[in-house]
Amino acid sequence: MRGAIIRNLLEKTGRSIGQWAELVRSKAPAGSRKERIAWLQREHALGHGQASMVVDWVDRPEVFEAADPATVIAAMLKGKEPIHPIFTRLTSVIEELGDDVEAEPRQTYLAFSRRRQFAVLQASTATRLDVGLVLPGAEETPRLRPAGSFGSGRISHRVSLAHEDEIDAELTGWLRDAYDVAAPPR
Repeated sequence: MRGAIIRNLLEKTGRSIGQWAELVRSKAPAGSRKERIAWLQREHALGHGQASMVVDWVDRPEVFEAADPATVIAAMLKGKEPIHPIFTRLTSVIEELGDDVEAEPRQTYLAFSRRRQFAVLQASTATRLDVGLVLPGAEETPRLRPAGSFGSGRISHRVSLAHEDEIDAELTGWLRDAYDVAAPPR
């Protein structure tokens, strides 16, 4: 979401994140984060999310630095050695779905997208890996369960894995279906 706000600032406001940051540094009233956000909203008609992003860009630039993906994944899997083989194999299976698959490590899960997110892997416990899938309208089964609050807002279903042999044709089929759902519009 942060990336989308930053990417869309120029188009929606006529100023880039750097230009907004310079404006805040030079013209915003001294004060708290909240006061500078309110100033951007009041004086420049930015939305709250946009204004927060600009102030954070000025105050906390380290938040916007891209972390090394391998480091993020290693931290995510620390202490969860039993699921490493499942995670590694499933990552390969997902990346082989197509040349356009992008792996995007987050703090607590690994997201996969092809312009739109279609799957996530989350090491939920030391012995269980949860796979989140975007499968709108898919029927629930004993194995394919509703996602509930799992993953991002796009994720509709979840499959839990405890053993590498659970990566089977059924799961691969659901992954393929989710990948297809995320196809870019033609």
